[in-house]
Amino acid sequence: MSAQEAFWRSRKIGSKGELVWGAVGVTGGVALLVNGSPWGWALFAVGAILAIFVSARYLLHRRAYRESPAFSGLTAASFGEDHIQVVNPIGSSQLDWSLYQSAMENDAFFLPMISKRSFSIIPKRAFVSGADIDEFRALLESKLGSVVKIR
Repeated sequence: MSAQEAFWRSRKIGSKGELVWGAVGVTGGVALLVNGSPWGWALFAVGAILAIFVSARYLLHRRAYRESPAFSGLTAASFGEDHIQVVNPIGSSQLDWSLYQSAMENDAFFLPMISKRSFSIIPKRAFVSGADIDEFRALLESKLGSVVKIR
């Protein structure tokens, strides 16, 4: 979920900011209603819908992750010049580098991008050393171009 949240933030749709705006809408709507303004209902509704949307998005992604057999056990990946080999509880696959368009990185993950909204998650904790992380970053850069830093 933290990788997904990092991706959302990189697209300027982070959950925390949206929740704050939802709370501002609800609070502002209540304040307007108390002062007798009919616009209070509209502002309240927009704030509530935004807060519900963020919560639903989080819960749906979390449920999809928990229910996916691919994430129920260990996943092993090896990265070569020609392809990426992935083995997980549901099987194995060999992916060509051309599947990926670009890559992003934060302090905890690499996110090779398959499309504008689809990506793989490679946790940095899976690497043995900092040198391995640097070597993988160099491989990503040679295959996909510069790796964009996100927070």
